[in-house]
Amino acid sequence: MGRVINYIEHPFGKGDLTSDGVQWSATVDTTTADTDVAHTDSPTIEPPDTGKIIELEFGLTAAFVGLFTGYSAWVASTAYVLGNFVVPSTHNGYIYECTTAGSSGTTEPVWPTVVGNTIADNTVVWTCRGIDIKWKWQACNKDGTWVDLLAYVTETSINNVYVERTMSGRKPPVTNFDSIPFEVQLVFQCNRLNQGRAKIKNSGYIGVIYSAS
Repeated sequence: MGRVINYIEHPFGKGDLTSDGVQWSATVDTTTADTDVAHTDSPTIEPPDTGKIIELEFGLTAAFVGLFTGYSAWVASTAYVLGNFVVPSTHNGYIYECTTAGSSGTTEPVWPTVVGNTIADNTVVWTCRGIDIKWKWQACNKDGTWVDLLAYVTETSINNVYVERTMSGRKPPVTNFDSIPFEVQLVFQCNRLNQGRAKIKNSGYIGVIYSAS
């Protein structure tokens, strides 16, 4: 075994300082529903020496938000068909799917806030739906095949205000993730078309113990 080196990459991420002095990466949006999008705006981990990984330690932070774009506000006395979606006139973090076609009433209904619950609106029936985002971190040997650092985490009924999530842990070397240099990325998806957004906070870090070549 060569020299054992303990290397730390901090700060982790790229981007410009915001008005409050916190640095975030550029944002990345989802497109197709339930399809992974990679946020690759993070540095390649390239210590001075190459070598073989003994153990990885990480503490990584990302923020997620639901966009709620493309959904029209509820309108009184309007015909709706199956599959139409609306949002309340006062945003509440949920969307509502028309599951019985008809015409809306003259007064906006009291919207349920439990996913799957329904509300009658004159002859229309609305079902409460949420915007969910799933995310995980991955790593790989440079230009290699990605390996999950953790299983998917699901944020259910995410709102239109960013939520920050920090994940920390350790990872031993495995096939496709066992050598220096290596790459790290955030992967996420949303259950709704074009509704998820994520960014990476630069306060995260990567620590790696490795045997230098």
